[in-house]
Order: sequence, then structure tokens, then C-alpha cells
Amino acid sequence: MNQDLLDIVTVVALTARKAWEPVWPIWKSLSGHPSPDGLPSVDACIPTSFALGDILNRVVSEYSWRAVGGRPTKRTPAGGFSASEGSAHGHFWVEGKRCGDLVVVDITADQYDGEPVIVHEGPSPRHSANATRNLIRAYRENEQETVSLFIEIFDAALGILDPEGEATT
Repeated sequence: MNQDLLDIVTVVALTARKAWEPVWPIWKSLSGHPSPDGLPSVDACIPTSFALGDILNRVVSEYSWRAVGGRPTKRTPAGGFSASEGSAHGHFWVEGKRCGDLVVVDITADQYDGEPVIVHEGPSPRHSANATRNLIRAYRENEQETVSLFIEIFDAALGILDPEGEATT
């Protein structure tokens, strides 16, 4: 990925994190799952990754972006996100692919001691996707309303939509 595109991906990731971080606790509280220890990103990775992937497909269309995820299993004990102390956790993030190039984008890894925003060219040593397409599809269908809300919040943060949801000129 050239540096200009990488810079755009990084700005999108940072902007999304800044826009969604105050919303995550409200969304989780309304759904009956408040954040432990006040860390907003806990349990927000699935809808966040779908929304971020949709936004990246719109903004950086040179790559194909999709939410991916994993969890530790007997066959892939390091599946998901590998914390620094060696434990693996079920987790979702975004991957962009183009002609053999790979970019990993994760804006909720801090729930497992990762950085709040990760943009990594090539395979990430801490991310291991093993979720099936059927599981990803089921999560997407289940989270679609939240994904749409997160995208609207992102667009409003950029001034693409006004607070009433109307397109700006």
C-alpha cells in the first residue's frame, strides 16, 4: 500500500475511534452489557469492525475491506487476538486486500492490551482469523442496525451528514 493510502486508512481509523468511543458505552448499556472497568472498547469489536470495513470500502476503494475475526480453538489456539502475555482472545478487526497486499486495521485491540488504533501492513503477528464465512454473515445480520448507526455517527463526525441525517452540500 502506498504511503498516501496508508495515511488515509490511518486517518479513517483514528476518526472512527474518536467518533465511536463515547458511543460504545451508551450502546452497550442500552443493550444490557455495560463496559467493565470503564474501557469503552470492550465487546465493541464486532459491529465496529463491520462499520469500519464498510467505511473503508467507501473511502479506500482500491482495496477490498471486510470484517474478519477469530477465537482460540483446539486447532488454532492462537486464533483471534494474542495478548502480550500470550493468551488469545476472541476478537474481530478489518482486513484490506489487493493483489496479494494485506492491511490489518483494528480500533478495539486495547481491550486486550493492544494499541487503541492499529494499522498494520502485512500479516499481523497478533491477529489470527479463523471465523467462518457463515459465522461472519450471521454476526453481520445480527449487528446490522448497530453498524448503520455507527456509520451515521462517523459521517456526522466528518460533516458528511448533518445531525438530522441529511446530506450536506
